[in-house]
Amino acid sequence: CTYPYDHYDNIVIVVIITTVEEAIGFFASMGSSTSVKFMYLNRRRLSTDLHHFNPYDLVVTTPDRRDREYFTISTSGLVHYCPGEASEHTSLSRWMEESMRFKVLRSMSVFKHYSQRKILARWRYNARYSRFRSTRDRLSQKLIPAQPRLA
Repeated sequence: CTYPYDHYDNIVIVVIITTVEEAIGFFASMGSSTSVKFMYLNRRRLSTDLHHFNPYDLVVTTPDRRDREYFTISTSGLVHYCPGEASEHTSLSRWMEESMRFKVLRSMSVFKHYSQRKILARWRYNARYSRFRSTRDRLSQKLIPAQPRLA
């Protein structure tokens, strides 16, 4: 989206803002002196893969293209609008801090590979349990004390 950045000798300087980081930089540098008071943001749609999901990855959009769940950004912070729920305000500094923490945690090996490890551990557990059940069933057919008519 393009926004008027500043008026300089009757010439309008236009800036292209596409991400939440650029929008934060815009409002941090311009403050309340700009004619743009707020912008709409949507979550970036990459894929259905949860390994790459980032709740802080927002893109600037127009009012007619905003999703049902959307954000607005202004000099005072970001507001999260979700239908049927109360709106939530977050200051720009807190948003940047939380975003940075998320990126740092996501880059750590423990959290980066958590999903793959969880899937592998679940598969291993199910394979072992399946083997245990088949061994148990086989033994219950062969062992005398396990047969109901002899117990």
